[in-house]
Amino acid sequence: MLMRKLADSEAEKRKLETKLNNRERAANQMAENFENEKEHLRTAGELSKVLESTRSRLQNQLHKKEAENNRLEAQIQRLEGTLQHQQEEVQGLLEQMRELKQHCEGDRDVYKQTLEDQRKQAEQSVNTAAQLLDKEAQLAEALSTAEELRQRYSKQNREKNQLELEITTLNNRLTELSEQLHSCEEKSCTEREGLLSRLHSLTSESTATKLENQRLESTLSATEDRLSLTQSEVQRLKISLRDFESLVEGYKSQLQKTRLESEEYSLRLEMVEKEAQSDREEMEREMEQGRKQLQAHLKEMEMLREALKHSEDEFREVRENMHIQDRRNTEQNSTLSELRIKMELQSCKIENLQEKNLFVLEENMQLKRSIESTERKMDDVSTQNRDLLQVVAKREETIHNTQLRLEERSRECDSLHRLLEQAREEAQRQVDQSLERVLSKERSAQSKMLDLESQLSLAKKELGQLRLSKEDMEKRFQCKLQDMKNQLEQVNSANRSLQNYVHYLKASYTNVFGDTALTSSLNPHI
Repeated sequence: MLMRKLADSEAEKRKLETKLNNRERAANQMAENFENEKEHLRTAGELSKVLESTRSRLQNQLHKKEAENNRLEAQIQRLEGTLQHQQEEVQGLLEQMRELKQHCEGDRDVYKQTLEDQRKQAEQSVNTAAQLLDKEAQLAEALSTAEELRQRYSKQNREKNQLELEITTLNNRLTELSEQLHSCEEKSCTEREGLLSRLHSLTSESTATKLENQRLESTLSATEDRLSLTQSEVQRLKISLRDFESLVEGYKSQLQKTRLESEEYSLRLEMVEKEAQSDREEMEREMEQGRKQLQAHLKEMEMLREALKHSEDEFREVRENMHIQDRRNTEQNSTLSELRIKMELQSCKIENLQEKNLFVLEENMQLKRSIESTERKMDDVSTQNRDLLQVVAKREETIHNTQLRLEERSRECDSLHRLLEQAREEAQRQVDQSLERVLSKERSAQSKMLDLESQLSLAKKELGQLRLSKEDMEKRFQCKLQDMKNQLEQVNSANRSLQNYVHYLKASYTNVFGDTALTSSLNPHI
């Protein structure tokens, strides 16, 4: 029965060892998961830094774009001023041309009938008028192109204002995203700190539970070793008692000497019983001490090292006691071998004693008395064995209690492991969600920045085209102005020549016909 219980206890011990190994592996896995979690958090921090750098870069680009837009706006304002000035100059030239046209028309009406012989010059003046009309058409075309440029410029202004509004909205959106990112980072930091503190507390509790299990395993192994030693001693005692009974039954003739030897052996048994009693008391003291140490360990975690040292000292003491017990066992084996040798010698003597039949009756009486004494001693030994069995039962009960405590600790470890798994999954889920939010925000910001960059590039291209078209128009306008100035100079020179010719004709008419004829010839035309 005791051997079966010991086998069961050993099997349970192995199960507990496997459970402890599983707990250690789970703790290692949890530590690895925690390291992975820290790595994920570091990557999240790096991503936040990258986002911050991209945000600063985009803000710098936006500032550059705003400065460039301001520069382009100033340039456009300067171009508007120059265009307005040129329009004023064109208006002045047009007024001059209208005045010249009116003057030319009046002169043409006056000189049409009087200068019939000067048709060629009149035709030339008509040609100049046609050229002036062409110039007027070209000027109207230039004005229409200027109006188109002004409309395109107003359209560009509207688009520029729209782009500025979009840039302001994007800036506001970037500030909102940066604030959201900052809040997410603060929230993730607080959650990470809470998870780390919780994980540290759980790891400290798991280490404390592991140390407690190790200490209980050491005490359990020591108790099992002592129990096995006690059981082996009981078995040896039983065997020795059976041998002794067989010797008593076989050698009744030598009961006197056997009685002496049995008394000596009873003394040894008493010594063994005392040792067993001392071991039991020591075991109870150790259990009480272990209970006190457990309470102290639950109250103060700082006394763990001293308790471990104390348990190591106790383990060394138990080992020394085991060595002492082994030496005693060897001594008892040697004494048993000596007894066997003595019995063999006594068997030889019995053959000699068979010849002495006269002393048989007296020896029989002595043997009866010795048998009675040995029976009494056997009763005492049986009572001692019962006491030992009770002690063994108590120790088995203590072992069962320790096993129950170990199972409770294992259940607590399981619950702690589940809590750690839940905390790790929750932290992983929150980190994944925050990373997804950050990545989606970054993608949207990048897409918006790409759209803005494309719009800005298009605006730059259009501004460049407008600049080129404006320069082309300015060149064409300058060329046309120069041509018109040259033509005006030609017209002025022709008019001057005509006026000189008219004055010459007047002078010649006055010289030839007189003033009356000139006036009479001129009045019908007027």
